[in-house]
Amino acid sequence: MIKDLKYLGIGPKHARPVYSKDSNYILFSVRSGVQVYSAKTGIQIHKLSTDIQKTPTIALAKQSLVYAAFPDGEIIVWDFKQGIQIKEINVKEGIKKLVSAEPELLYIAENITKSKKGKILATQDVVKKFTSNSQVYLNFAKVFGEENYRNLNYGFRYFDINHELNTAVVVLDYRPTCYYVCKFGEYPNILEFEHSDEISLVKMHPTEPCVILGDAIGKITFSYCINLMYREEPKTTFFHWHQYQVLSLDISSDGNYMLSGGLEDTLCLWQVPTRHTQFIPRLSSHLINITIAPNQMQYAVCLNDNSLLLISASSLEISQTISGLKAATVDKKIYPHSVGLTVDPNSQCLVLNGRPSTLQFYDVSKDQNSKEIDLMLHNRVAGDKVVQPHIRHAVFTDEGKWMVTVDTKSNLEFQNETFLNFWKYNESKQSFQINTRVDKAHMNGINSVCMGNTICGTTSDDGTFKLWQLSKAESSWTFQTVASYKGYLPKSIAISDDESLVAVAFKNIIALYSTDGELQTKLVFSTENIHKLLFIKTTPYLIAIDNTKLTVWNILSCSVVWSLNMSVQKISVLNRNFAVTVATKQTQVYCFNPSSPVPIDSFVIKDKDILGFVWLPSGFYFLNQQLEIATTQQDVAKEESQETKEQIKMFTPAKTRTVSVENIEQKSLGFLDAPSHIIAPPSKLVEQFFKLSLKPKTREIPTQDVEIIEESESVQQVEFDSLESYDFLLPIFK
Repeated sequence: MIKDLKYLGIGPKHARPVYSKDSNYILFSVRSGVQVYSAKTGIQIHKLSTDIQKTPTIALAKQSLVYAAFPDGEIIVWDFKQGIQIKEINVKEGIKKLVSAEPELLYIAENITKSKKGKILATQDVVKKFTSNSQVYLNFAKVFGEENYRNLNYGFRYFDINHELNTAVVVLDYRPTCYYVCKFGEYPNILEFEHSDEISLVKMHPTEPCVILGDAIGKITFSYCINLMYREEPKTTFFHWHQYQVLSLDISSDGNYMLSGGLEDTLCLWQVPTRHTQFIPRLSSHLINITIAPNQMQYAVCLNDNSLLLISASSLEISQTISGLKAATVDKKIYPHSVGLTVDPNSQCLVLNGRPSTLQFYDVSKDQNSKEIDLMLHNRVAGDKVVQPHIRHAVFTDEGKWMVTVDTKSNLEFQNETFLNFWKYNESKQSFQINTRVDKAHMNGINSVCMGNTICGTTSDDGTFKLWQLSKAESSWTFQTVASYKGYLPKSIAISDDESLVAVAFKNIIALYSTDGELQTKLVFSTENIHKLLFIKTTPYLIAIDNTKLTVWNILSCSVVWSLNMSVQKISVLNRNFAVTVATKQTQVYCFNPSSPVPIDSFVIKDKDILGFVWLPSGFYFLNQQLEIATTQQDVAKEESQETKEQIKMFTPAKTRTVSVENIEQKSLGFLDAPSHIIAPPSKLVEQFFKLSLKPKTREIPTQDVEIIEESESVQQVEFDSLESYDFLLPIFK
């Protein structure tokens, strides 16, 4: 069964925020729609969604209408104040950008592909004028004339229009150092101008015949007095503060104030007539987009870490922050999301990698970033050559009182640095504070960490594992013991619930140690190298995962309970059950009780290559490659529905309670059609069949007890019947 997913953590990313005409609302595009927020409070008002899995470009037309243009040519019109869809329009060409000119007028940049017999002959970008009432499209080629327009039959890199001046500016992909100024109307014309450096953005001045250019060396150029009647070089004025290329720029409606930003993580405020400059430094990431509110009382700044800052124009302070998951702003191959997904027991927030050297805590109930912890202070604007610290592991104790992290700095010229940090939770500040730091915990990098309430275990590529002990006063952590096994590399470590045993994986061997570092016994079952060990809390079960098998051990008897042929990608534990993900063309999820190889639940999701996986009482959560948190939509509703049923049952007389009737004809026997090597052994089915077929012995007991026994039997029946709809995997040992 394929489950539908609900996506969380979606922020503005690289979308340009748009203010409403009254400056009370701010809108930005996300995947599959548009999100509407209050500009004053930063609270989400509406989420305008569609089934199209693409990010649109948006523009406002009327007082409360927003046009969302998707790359496939679909334009959807919403009333963003009411949160309702008005209509859909299909222009049948790929849309690259929308520019709003009047309440009833839009300009659409389209990508047109000319093909013949399935072969693409040519592609070109054109601009069309669109009037929403008449739905008439006027191609700019007809306005300019085909002879003048032929030079624009290339891809648009940047494009902007000033409708009042009947002027547009275009930068083409194949000539990034040139810009074309297009005059349309009664006397159409096109002129080409050369710029000294590669252009990084263009914008039309709102009140004057002027083109504003940002370039790769950080210079902003105002090109004034552009005369399209005859060829004449424009007058230019320069504003130069940025060290790197200008990534974002906006100018106020009266043309007196300009905002710019780039890789310096600093917002620059320019007073254009006087050239006076103010700065808002040390923002959390690069500035991708800037928008000035129509009333000029607020600025919206979109950052590269998937956050949107609302800044007061009067105080120049951040008033609100709208943030999704803060994605890493550097190379993901160098700084992967190695923490995956884990849970903070104190706040039930999901914890994952943020920017380099940071952990972010995401509140799934509110769908917003809760907080961020910077584990190592460093210069974020030092350039690409400076090595940034990276968090490899983050583990919490069951009660959430302690957190352990491992951060590294890797450099080809110097030896890798690894730091082991212990953090203590501060109840008053509701945050973690550093308690103990170990600069060189191992001779080589740490590849796995496990945390108990008073013991922490680490394994390293130097061939050893170490145990760390919490002091009796709970004031700090100290080194306790170190051990190794035949020079093999340990790949995973697990600590039992009572902290009496430590399991370490050496190749295909599970070595059981006491907390003093003495070897107790060895467990061997598979020939594959084990890469994950995990104890199930309050049970004697130990889970071992290698590349081809999932094996459950009983530590009390030192025997294998069951094993399945499956390539497990991620694993998560909830109470006494656990769930695993298996990567195929899609991601399959199986839920198990450690005492049985028969899944208690299974389903499929469409996302592949899961980066993180967590099973919570509220549902399943996945971190996909797009750095979005996906969760099953049915889980929360199912939980609420079950709670409602229990409340109804509580106040309903026993004689009038409804009993669910099972339709045998609709039962699926699909598992019998599966290949023989993955079907459960007949003994599993026959044993359960005879248990249900044999008439149980009865005895005289009170009526109240009889009702309880009947309910428990019905639960057992439902659990067995529900398993028939799943594709079983083969237990190869019991």
